[in-house]
Amino acid sequence: MSFQNKGIPVLIFVLLGLIIFSCKKEFDIPPVTQANDGVRISISQIKAKYKTNISYRFVGDSNLYCVVTADEVSGNLYKDIYVRDAGGALHIKLKNSGGLYIGDSIRINLKGCTLNEYNRLIQLDSVDTEKSIVKLASGLNPKPIVMTLEQINANTAATNSVQSKLVRIENVEFIETDRNKTYADAAGLQSKNLTITSCSGQTLGIRTSGYCNFASQVSPSGNGYLIAIVSQYGDKSGDMQLILRSSTELNMSNALCTPSTSPTQTFVLGSPVSSIAENFSSLTTTNTVINLNGWINADEKGTRSWLADVNSGNFRAKATSYLAADAENKIWLISPPINASTTPTLSFKSAMAHGVSGHPNPFTVWISKNFNGSNLTSVGTWTAISAATIAPLTGTNFNWVSSGTINLNSYLPAGYTGTYFIGFKYYGNKSSGYTTNYYLDDILIQ
Repeated sequence: MSFQNKGIPVLIFVLLGLIIFSCKKEFDIPPVTQANDGVRISISQIKAKYKTNISYRFVGDSNLYCVVTADEVSGNLYKDIYVRDAGGALHIKLKNSGGLYIGDSIRINLKGCTLNEYNRLIQLDSVDTEKSIVKLASGLNPKPIVMTLEQINANTAATNSVQSKLVRIENVEFIETDRNKTYADAAGLQSKNLTITSCSGQTLGIRTSGYCNFASQVSPSGNGYLIAIVSQYGDKSGDMQLILRSSTELNMSNALCTPSTSPTQTFVLGSPVSSIAENFSSLTTTNTVINLNGWINADEKGTRSWLADVNSGNFRAKATSYLAADAENKIWLISPPINASTTPTLSFKSAMAHGVSGHPNPFTVWISKNFNGSNLTSVGTWTAISAATIAPLTGTNFNWVSSGTINLNSYLPAGYTGTYFIGFKYYGNKSSGYTTNYYLDDILIQ
């Protein structure tokens, strides 16, 4: 009996130990921080809150469910993505980079985010990828919407329905001066604009960052299709532009568009002169089309002309694509026919203002001995006068630069006694942002 009494405490101790061991709680897995769920909101509902020059801040737990259509992988975007849902598309400006990829289905909690615009591009700003975004799935394959350049360019208001969409554009090609050109300046890490055109003449700029992994690759020289994001840039004109996701999304190996069959421009030539000294002093009203006796003032492409311009009483000629109605301009100011002397020379002054970096050949000078008024754009009509010094894009605004005295004998046949023309040509491309102003004065040809 005494033995059994001694064993009871031992048995109780063992049973208590088993009970305590079996009830021991395991450590919890640390919780993953996630954005709070809340009321669903669509992209169209978000954009409905947009007002020009007014930022809207979200204060409640509303959530956008969407799919990523453009990411940062190529380097063409940084702390930026584009997303879409069933009814719209939107640009997202991130606080931190990385972690989101094309095809990710995500939920964005809008609390603390701001709806605003950057040069007409409506965006959801200050989105924290760590605190505001939950990735729901990956590997989706968002398909582009087929659109034309005409449809994209139809409305440039910030509230246009095309902005931020993933699109596929058929039957387009790069304009002649932008074929086989690098997409951006990889060495200088500078962005660059190239321009595509449809066979009907519609144009649209493609903006590429110097940091992207295909910056040093060259643009195609044929016709075909491309896939890109429709973006927008411009505090006044609101030009539409394209952002490429990858150079592999261009397939342009078809034949180029058939040249336009529009009637050839024909101009009446003035009477030959022995010399020219033109300082534009006869022009008394600024911003009017220059109309000088014997001179031809015409836009080879577009509707712009050389204009009279005045500064501190000094009249001069001006050409620009700023706020032009045309996507592209090629503006000529051509002298009357000049009788060649034994030692023909040319000099003039040029100036620049509001220079746009990368603007290709905005102001050039040409000579022709066979221009007849109807062959302005024919191959072989004009020869570039490369010896002329032109005001540089990187110079000081409105600073006059002398061309130097150029001996024209090197551009004419030996002993030439016929007539020749001097042409001053401005090139601008509003759709690519190339809108630098150029000025011309004190032309002396003898």
